[in-house]
Amino acid sequence: MAILRAIREAPALEHIRVIVVSSQAGPIQIAEIADLGALYRSKPSELSKVEFAAEIIAICKSPVPATSL
Repeated sequence: MAILRAIREAPALEHIRVIVVSSQAGPIQIAEIADLGALYRSKPSELSKVEFAAEIIAICKSPVPATSL
């Protein structure tokens, strides 16, 4: 979370879209990730890697939403 906070606190980096990928995040961490303006995605199983990659690519290609951070 420290790196995500540092990105959000640096005006020159506020345009960067962050996607946190983990299989260990609990509800509190997921809420903190969202509060910091990042997206959370669970690590995919072996069977869904192609769909996961497509989702990440779509997120990266979509416009960055305006934030109030």
